[in-house]
Amino acid sequence: MLVHWTRGQRTQPGKSPAQIGAIKRIPCPRLDQLPRDMLEYADRSFDRLSSTELKPACPAHVDPVRKEIDRIVLTMLGLDDERAMKAVDRLRTLWCHEPSVHGHKKAALRLLEDAA
Repeated sequence: MLVHWTRGQRTQPGKSPAQIGAIKRIPCPRLDQLPRDMLEYADRSFDRLSSTELKPACPAHVDPVRKEIDRIVLTMLGLDDERAMKAVDRLRTLWCHEPSVHGHKKAALRLLEDAA
C-alpha cells in the first residue's frame, strides 16, 4: 500500500487514487523467483488470513492483521529479523501520520495520539 500511495494522487484527504499509467510503474518484487518453501509459506499464510478482516488503511499502525501480513512478507523476502520488523513498524506509523492517509478523521487522529 505504501508504494501505491507514493504513486497515487493525494487530492482528496484519506484517498490516494492512481491512474493506470502510474500503476504500471509501481515496482513489484519478482515473487516467481522465491524459493519453493517460501511460496508454500505464503500460500499457507494466505489461506490462514484470507477471511480475516482488515481495518481501513489509516489505522494500519494498530491493525494486528496488517502487522501480521508485514511479518509474513518480510519472512518471504528473507528479512524477518527484529531490525527489519522495527523498521517496517516505524514506516507504517509514519505513513499513518500523513494527512493524505488519515484524512483528518478524528478517530484516526485519536489512535495516532494514543500510540505515541
